[in-house]
Amino acid sequence: MKKEIDEEKVRMLAEATGRSESDIRADLEDDGVLNESNRENDLVSQLREAAELITTVQQVSKKVADNTVLNGGENKTNVEVETTLEGDIVDRAIDSVERKVEKIKKIAIMLSPLFLIIGGGGAYGLFSVDDSDDSDDFDVDYYIDEYYDYCDMNWEWSDNTWIDDETQAITVSQEFYDTNYCDTDMDGYFEITLVDENDIESNHEIQSGMFQQYFMIQHEFSNLAEHVYTIEVVFYSYDGSHWGSPYNPVMKVQYDEPEPECNGTASFYEIGYTWSNYTNDTANITVSWDADWSCDESQPIEIDFYIINSTQDAVFAKVLTQTLEGDTQNTVSYSAGDLLKNETYTVYLAIWVDNDGWTQHDEWQVETQYP
Repeated sequence: MKKEIDEEKVRMLAEATGRSESDIRADLEDDGVLNESNRENDLVSQLREAAELITTVQQVSKKVADNTVLNGGENKTNVEVETTLEGDIVDRAIDSVERKVEKIKKIAIMLSPLFLIIGGGGAYGLFSVDDSDDSDDFDVDYYIDEYYDYCDMNWEWSDNTWIDDETQAITVSQEFYDTNYCDTDMDGYFEITLVDENDIESNHEIQSGMFQQYFMIQHEFSNLAEHVYTIEVVFYSYDGSHWGSPYNPVMKVQYDEPEPECNGTASFYEIGYTWSNYTNDTANITVSWDADWSCDESQPIEIDFYIINSTQDAVFAKVLTQTLEGDTQNTVSYSAGDLLKNETYTVYLAIWVDNDGWTQHDEWQVETQYP
């Protein structure tokens, strides 16, 4: 009884084996198994017909030799039938059958994963193997190792390339990994190419050495000119195959304009003073000031603080150190005491900055007397 045939299965098997759909359909109709049984039956029939023909010829030969009437008493007729049936038909039929069986075994082994998908069952049992001591027998274990242990690598990439905002160095960082986790040894090199908008290239190679499943590459391109760069990464295996990364990050190298050197100046922003009683005849004076530096940076300064009486004698002198932070407010106070209440004084302040030599930048003075 013919088996019901799934035409979609016929189409897929024909594409996989290279056989015609009609041949596949005829093969499956008898037992539902792809084993070239339709062709094998034809060869077996040929073999049986050949054997029967050989037997008939041999029987005729014997009867002719034994027929005394035909031979005339003691005469004997030897009928030698030279035939190539055994040498040609039989051997050819046997060799053909053996080749067909070998081919069926190989196809069944290679297509067993396909049978699992189509039929939802195992591929074993499609054929039987008659074990013998013949050294030319089909090595099932070899083909199982060859096809069942084969792992189809699927290499993919990820990208984490970046540019340093301060130095404008480009660090190429990509991962190369097999999503099927095959234990296949890989050996080759990664080629990283930096291409600017003028198609000028910079190349760098990274030797991988032997690895499996995963490799991470990282390389820094520094001291680059101002350009827009496109990055390309390819892995070249020493077996001749190669994989190119689908990620081609684009980086723009642009340096900040250097700020001009600041030739700053120091100046007094706010100055004040107050008198306070000390004794019946003397008093103290406290002077407060806030100084600024015109550049946004730290600048050490020195303050000269003098008090001179009406006869131009210095009754107080002090050199103070201070560090200015741009125009940040930093009020400083300093007091001088034991000044005569009935004397007129000149209070004097001066700012000095060391720019390859001390230079006076600002000064302030006031004439005052205890109120």
